[in-house]
Amino acid sequence: MRLAQEWRGDSTPSLTQPPLNTVANPFYLEIPEWKKYYDALAPTESWQHAHILYGLDKLGCITPESRGLGLACAHESLLYYLTNQVASVAGIDVYDDRSGYNDKEMPDDPARFAPFECRLDRLEIKRWEAGEKFPFEDATFDFVWSVSSLEHFGAWKNKVLALSEAARVLKKGGVLAFTTELIVSRRTYLGQLKLPQFQILKEYFTRSDMEKLLGSVPRLELVDGIQWAADAEAISENALHIHGFLYLPIAIFLRKR
Repeated sequence: MRLAQEWRGDSTPSLTQPPLNTVANPFYLEIPEWKKYYDALAPTESWQHAHILYGLDKLGCITPESRGLGLACAHESLLYYLTNQVASVAGIDVYDDRSGYNDKEMPDDPARFAPFECRLDRLEIKRWEAGEKFPFEDATFDFVWSVSSLEHFGAWKNKVLALSEAARVLKKGGVLAFTTELIVSRRTYLGQLKLPQFQILKEYFTRSDMEKLLGSVPRLELVDGIQWAADAEAISENALHIHGFLYLPIAIFLRKR
């Protein structure tokens, strides 16, 4: 409980209403209103997936009339779960041997990867890779989501293009929700790292990187302020480390103007 009490200090928001734009906080699992989203996807998915689902629902995106797009979503359970909740769901990813998920047959046979019963008639899967435009018309979707993928899109221009394309295919007022990795503490120098750790950390975002990215697409605006984890050290036992670097998943929700 010590870590939970420290996280709930005066410098952090009340966890009776978890913020949307925030670093990962394992203590959300203590909140029934949030935990129900985690339970809906467990045991196959993560804090990130649960928080995306929580935020999309709170923002009014999960309705019988809504259309959603999963960006670089592989064959995650959230993709299938949403087919039971909304009018239609599309998913795009590389779907070849490079992905490491053994899902190159996903576009032709999504039923093979379904973790539970779902409305496959509402699901559309297409191949896509970073640096390409999305294979959809303007203003097609009510929401777009992506979980722990943006950091792997390579060049900076690919990350900006992904956000710009999300804005393009979203309807006015639509929501982009994504999680990625945020470096919250640097205790060593990049020059001291060896591959592949150096390559991994180069992909992750610092706060200044994230602020730059969020400012790169004027058509998208934050739905609320960001909890940047000033108390990240207080939950360092729950964070991820690479050779002295401390990083946490961060969730971001943006709305199209």
